[in-house]
Formats: sequence, structure tokens, C-alpha cells
Amino acid sequence: MSNNFNMCKNKIRKKYFFFIFLISVSLVFVGCNKKIENKNNNKILFELISTSDSLFQKKQYAQAIRCFNQIIEIDSNIGKVYYQRGICYVKTDKFQKGINDYLKCVELNYRVVDSYFRLGLSYELLFNYPNALHYYKKAYEMNPDDTISKKRIEYIETFQKSLK
Repeated sequence: MSNNFNMCKNKIRKKYFFFIFLISVSLVFVGCNKKIENKNNNKILFELISTSDSLFQKKQYAQAIRCFNQIIEIDSNIGKVYYQRGICYVKTDKFQKGINDYLKCVELNYRVVDSYFRLGLSYELLFNYPNALHYYKKAYEMNPDDTISKKRIEYIETFQKSLK
């Protein structure tokens, strides 16, 4: 009896160790795939960023937006992508989408002063002067040498006074 019991125990151990071995190999394989996937993503990212920069420089904003969207699907933490896509949106009269992208830039701490200025500009283009003034002031507070923000603040304040 004890011989049968020991044989069964050995078979179970062998199956158990084989099972553990298979799981280990699977985990290693999955890990390798992620590394390969990351390398492929980096290559794709590089190509997309290069293409989007070229489209942006050529002022082909609609095509650049599509490229930026693909980049964001791969990596949603690249401030430059949101900043440039925000510009593209504003240039194509999609102001609210541009505003959302500039807010994301601030969240990512990318070109914060410029993003505040562009938020002010976008709100001004939407005739939302209180928000425009708010963001121009934020930009100016962060960079008191910014004469453009100062001029926009003065213009909007003068405009608002003339309405009263």
C-alpha cells in the first residue's frame, strides 16, 4: 500500500513541477513579448512623431490631428503632442478641443505659461472674456516679462469696461 501511495505522490509532484515549469515559461514568454511590443511601440512612436511634426510644419492640421491621436493612443503622457494638437484644433476652429489639450499640457507640466496664454487666446476667440482674462493673468503672473499677455489683459479689461 505504501508503495502505491509513494508512486502516486511522485506522479503528483512531477505533474505539479511540470505545471509550475509551464507557468514560468509562459510568464517569461509574455514578458519577452512586452519588451518586443515596447520596442515596436517606440519605433512606431518615433515615426508618428516625425510624421506629425512634418504635417504640423506644413500646416496640414487635420492630418496632423489624426497622427497626434495615434500617438496619444500609444503614450498619453507626451505634453508636446497635446500642445501641438491643441494648436491644430484652434487653427481648425475646434476651440473647446484645443482648450482641453492645453489643460492637459498644464496637467503634464508642459509649457505651462504658453498653455495658459493659449487657453486665454482660445477663450477670447470663443468670446468668453472672463475665462480669457483669467488665463492671460495666469500666464502673466508666471512670466511678468510677457508683454503680449499684458496687452491682452489690458485690451479685455478696457473692452469689458466699455460694455458697462
